[in-house]
Amino acid sequence: MRKFRRKVRSAWIVPVVGVTLLLCSCSSGSDPEPASFRGPDSPAALESPRSEAPAPDPSETDEPVDEETSENTEPATDEDTSDSDTPEELGLARGTYTVTMSGIAGWTEFRREGTVYIVDTVAEVGTTNGVNPVDVCLVSGMPAALPEVGAIWFGSNSGCIPGTSAADFDMTYVELNGSTVTVQPDDRMAATLANGFTVTNDFIGAFIFAPVSGQMTLTTESDGTLTGTIDIKGYPGQGTGTAVYQAQISGYRT
Repeated sequence: MRKFRRKVRSAWIVPVVGVTLLLCSCSSGSDPEPASFRGPDSPAALESPRSEAPAPDPSETDEPVDEETSENTEPATDEDTSDSDTPEELGLARGTYTVTMSGIAGWTEFRREGTVYIVDTVAEVGTTNGVNPVDVCLVSGMPAALPEVGAIWFGSNSGCIPGTSAADFDMTYVELNGSTVTVQPDDRMAATLANGFTVTNDFIGAFIFAPVSGQMTLTTESDGTLTGTIDIKGYPGQGTGTAVYQAQISGYRT
């Protein structure tokens, strides 16, 4: 009977020990447990996710890009005005100038004030001595109404003096060269007495001398000043003889 019990015990012990060893070998294997069973404190759970480099922007490339603009980048150029013949573009400044004249009228020296007018062409038709590129008038006193030494009206056109009611007679030849204008009397127009000068202060016996030769030359500067000379010879409207009118002219634009 004792022998039988020992055998029975031995028979149960062996299977139990085998099952225990099998379970131990399964729990101590090297295979990692599934991710679904990992706890929050496991090393794998604490690792930061791997960052991936962003995809390159197609617009940011090292290849050169041609830039085109619709705007015209060429510098603007001024229009060619070489063929223009207006007074301002040729350098002669139009305007009204207050001037001083110093010289001799007839046989008497004088110094007096006057005015120079430089204006656009007054008349383009009816001229017998060419169209004036610009019209110029020198005025000092009133020789026809009040004779004085050095009183003068000398203009390229009878209408270039403001306030006059005379017809627009072209009285002279006019040449324009840059900022300098030259005015020469046309002796055929002397009889109109639109131009004239006096050489005395005496009203009785005073004659108005009509310019028939010589010239007046005037130059304007960029600072508004004017300089020039006048050297003309005139015949009296009545009587005989001749008289000269010579003077230096200087002034400024008003």
